[in-house]
Amino acid sequence: MFDENGYTYNSSKTFKYKTFIEDYDATDKEGNKIKRQRKVLIYWKYEDALMAARKRNDKLDRALKSLGNNAFTIKHAYDEYLKELYTTKNGEIADMVYKTVDCEKAKEDAKFDGYFAIITSELDFDYSKILETYSGLWRIEESFRITKSQLEVRPIFVRTQKHIEGHFLICFISLLLIRMLQLRMNYSLSAERIIKALNTSMCITDSPNKVRVLRNDEVLSFDKTNKLTLDNQTINDLLQIINAMNAEIPYAEYTRQEFDKYLNSIVVNVNIKMYKSANIRMYNL
Repeated sequence: MFDENGYTYNSSKTFKYKTFIEDYDATDKEGNKIKRQRKVLIYWKYEDALMAARKRNDKLDRALKSLGNNAFTIKHAYDEYLKELYTTKNGEIADMVYKTVDCEKAKEDAKFDGYFAIITSELDFDYSKILETYSGLWRIEESFRITKSQLEVRPIFVRTQKHIEGHFLICFISLLLIRMLQLRMNYSLSAERIIKALNTSMCITDSPNKVRVLRNDEVLSFDKTNKLTLDNQTINDLLQIINAMNAEIPYAEYTRQEFDKYLNSIVVNVNIKMYKSANIRMYNL
């Protein structure tokens, strides 16, 4: 990391990086030891170095102040920069123990300010793709939050293996559709707002062979739980979704055959980076 050989700098010298591929020991499915390869990105960023230095200096200041109050029974973030010193009379038993600021540790930590290392199995990724992928990990955490809160993946009120798998499949498909909508709309709406907007559009089956698509005012009267709130933002969000999908909402009554024919005619063209364009047909799930 500290070897300057191999680093590439930007024009302002505020960012540098280097990548290399290394072998590492791993095990296969049978437990046999094998050699595999991984790509390592090491980079340094000036802004991150300044931030790390500010945080460390703040800890050092608080560590220095703590020496005067002797409140060492409570754990603090700055404890890492405190060390104990011992004085003895005979060299065997400590006669006095006191704490002081560990300046040597602070100096050693300062060497690493602004440096980061990312390891990936994608050997063909360049440094920019590795950083882009790493910075998008927050969406994975957000997806877990959406499935647990908005999609109510838990608690589970079914007990058989088949029903449990069906429950999670429905939740996953719902998450996938939400993410497709967000991608289509350039993430202009949160998952919560999309779900709220879509919940204002419903269809009901008055009879086995009839499907009626409800207008917004009908939705409110039909919603006996009174959980839907039709405000201007929700209406605008729904209109944005409709426009993004180039869809038309046919507020009418259909036979089951007519409704299925209309539903199966909806095709979404999704362009996803790194993947070929995909035609995804939306079925009545």
